[in-house]
Amino acid sequence: RAAVRLRALPLDQLVARLSDTFALLDHGRMTTSARHQTLRRTMDWSHELCTPAERLLWARLSVFAGSFGLDAVTEVAADDELPADAVLNHLVGLVEKSVVVRLGEDG
Repeated sequence: RAAVRLRALPLDQLVARLSDTFALLDHGRMTTSARHQTLRRTMDWSHELCTPAERLLWARLSVFAGSFGLDAVTEVAADDELPADAVLNHLVGLVEKSVVVRLGEDG
């Protein structure tokens, strides 16, 4: 569906809206496919299970396009609102909720 949007939006504007993929694909209509509605509900449900600090960390993890390490997460996510010494505990919470998946040593 994102490609269809190129009929109405220049590429740079489409890319700017990719941060909210669900809004871009959903566009507020009930004609959205059941698959996309189910995906949205699943993400909303997972988000609601998280603590406020886990939600904040989840949002900050969105800067990573692929895998990442704890040092990188701490560097990107830690601040006064989410102290560096708390990042690991919240990351573990996201792993326990299957929001983040730990890869094995080989990848």
